[in-house]
Amino acid sequence: FAWVAEMRAGPLPLVRVIDRYVDGDGRLEIRALGAVRIGRDAGPEATLGEAQRYLAELPWAPDAILTNREITWTETADGVTAALETAGGTATVRFGFDAAGDIATMAAEARPAKLADGTVASLPWRGWFRDYAEIGGRRIPVQGEVGYVYPDGFESYWRGRVTGYEVLSE
Repeated sequence: FAWVAEMRAGPLPLVRVIDRYVDGDGRLEIRALGAVRIGRDAGPEATLGEAQRYLAELPWAPDAILTNREITWTETADGVTAALETAGGTATVRFGFDAAGDIATMAAEARPAKLADGTVASLPWRGWFRDYAEIGGRRIPVQGEVGYVYPDGFESYWRGRVTGYEVLSE
């Protein structure tokens, strides 16, 4: 997967964040003005973190749930766990379901997080999916939220709403 977020001032991208997990390699890049790299994470920890992001976002990629044979699925007492083997270790995410059978929650007990002092720590990671609807021919959650659980509590770092959906082929 590749995920791109941009903060713009008119037509100019001020900051572009690119998260990706492709062929077992995970990377995160931050670019100013869309071109000047100002931050980058690569290596085993980045690969593990990006593989966990890929798994966590499967509710928005229902085709991958059905077709990615590298994902190992395990039923648990309160949902299912999805796992991928990576160079950084086994990426796992646990999913919980609502009364309608839709994925409503995701959790990872330890995901690499860059702290304010620049160090990396493994922290609990949580997310929620809400308001499923058919968009672009797929039933997907329209709203989502994700964040880390710090010693002083949960802190959301992304909250969003899907406004369109298109299946892209390579």
